[in-house]
Amino acid sequence: MAIITLPAAGAARTRPAALRRLLAAAAAWYAERRTIAALARLDAHLLRDIGLAERVETRAVRRMLRTD
Repeated sequence: MAIITLPAAGAARTRPAALRRLLAAAAAWYAERRTIAALARLDAHLLRDIGLAERVETRAVRRMLRTD
């Protein structure tokens, strides 16, 4: 005879929240990568105009995205 175990009552409620957090983190990572790629295509003069050094740093992009 097989024994079937059911998940705990609270486990079903935490899964959607964990999935939402995972999807939000993935979306933030994707936005960061997309922003870095767009900034990497700009020339040094345009980067200076927006307040960035010639070399785009990941830290600067993260700061910009978190303040919005």
